Amino acid sequence: MSDTSKNNEVMKYCFGDDAEFVAVKHYERLQRELAEAREQLEVERLRLAACGVVATADTKETCGRAREMRSEYRSGSLVDVERRVDECIQLREQRDTLAEALQGLLKAHQPRPFGGIVDKKERLNAETNQIFETLEATHKARQALATVKGGEA
Repeated sequence: MSDTSKNNEVMKYCFGDDAEFVAVKHYERLQRELAEAREQLEVERLRLAACGVVATADTKETCGRAREMRSEYRSGSLVDVERRVDECIQLREQRDTLAEALQGLLKAHQPRPFGGIVDKKERLNAETNQIFETLEATHKARQALATVKGGEA
């Protein structure tokens, strides 16, 4: 005996002559539940897509438009994503402000070439050291040349 005939026998035993009517009603109920489940799945899919759209709209210019949507697509996860995007925007602004301030400080404290006594003294010391190094190298070259020629320089 096949499974289908067993099911038919069980249905007839339980419901008598109304077995076919009950089976049809059961089938219709399952079809409705399946349609509802598909609708719920589509809403959840769109909720997930909304999280992705909001996550990639991470500038002040783009985040407002990306957050405009039907209320049924909003979720707790979307609120979490929005909060993190807002935090990223705020941190990026703080970073930019600090970078500008740092650049200003670096410019203000850079040694000015030829400006101020300290800069001139350092430049003079560097030039003096270079002259002494050149003189020393010249002296060594003369000694080497004299040695090659066989005399003293």
